Amino acid sequence: APVIELTNKNGEMLAIGYDAAKKIFYIDRTHMKNQGFSKDFPGYHTAPRQSGDSLVTLHLFIDQSSVEVFADKGSVVMTDLFYPEELFTEYSIKTAPHSAIPVKAVQYALRSIWP
Repeated sequence: APVIELTNKNGEMLAIGYDAAKKIFYIDRTHMKNQGFSKDFPGYHTAPRQSGDSLVTLHLFIDQSSVEVFADKGSVVMTDLFYPEELFTEYSIKTAPHSAIPVKAVQYALRSIWP
């Protein structure tokens, strides 16, 4: 199943994806270093898929410390905060080895509302 990984030079990673076997969308922030303020902050958060459509869609809005996930035209929505030590500078889209799942990605830059 597809997963989007955001990484930085400190080795931190935030993963957003879909687990087809479990039929869940997830945000995994367990690979972040700046989590010592609470034992409950590291998390793997999930939401069940509502659609039975064969096409899985994800629209992500990501800034320096939050991610908004709109899956399957908004039938599933997730929000998560994260606090990387360094800004994420790389992203990758991965699928399982020998996966037959086609992936199409389009990236848009949003303009800041701040002058």
